[in-house]
Amino acid sequence: MLSVVVFVEEKAPLAGRSGPAVAMSRSLASLIGAAVEGLIGDVTIAGPSGLGLSIIADHAGCAFVEAAGEAEWLGAALAVAKEQDLFLLRAGYVPGPGFIEELRDHLNLYAGQTGLFCQTPERWPERLFPALAPIAGAIAPGDVWRARPGRDFRRMARALKGRTMRTAMHRAG
Repeated sequence: MLSVVVFVEEKAPLAGRSGPAVAMSRSLASLIGAAVEGLIGDVTIAGPSGLGLSIIADHAGCAFVEAAGEAEWLGAALAVAKEQDLFLLRAGYVPGPGFIEELRDHLNLYAGQTGLFCQTPERWPERLFPALAPIAGAIAPGDVWRARPGRDFRRMARALKGRTMRTAMHRAG
């Protein structure tokens, strides 16, 4: 099982045009199938205060952490995660087809290893080489994530150098 952290990025514009609460809700909704399959143990929402994310967390039955900056809210979310492996997902992205099967394969065959989910390629070089697309989500053992405090997600995920998963993450909105 995985602990999932769905978080708002501090410096990047949130995927989707509907606002952070709607983007967060769409990302959470996309994980329901994986939770029903028993692949996800717990979910934490992380972000700044004042976005209404605590209401979403309350309704969804998720933990919620807020802090002044991205490094702080990611650190707090990693601290409350219950499972050994953690999946960090940028709010506003949803997995494409095959996500549950690939997640199951990762947990069964590659447990304890890292896996990177890239966003759907948008530019020409990304279409030729999908691994060049920005990372929208990543799985790694909690120890690996916690060894990278005080950094933003993009740098943390790129430093993982994990295998690129086949499932692309699509913008939600």
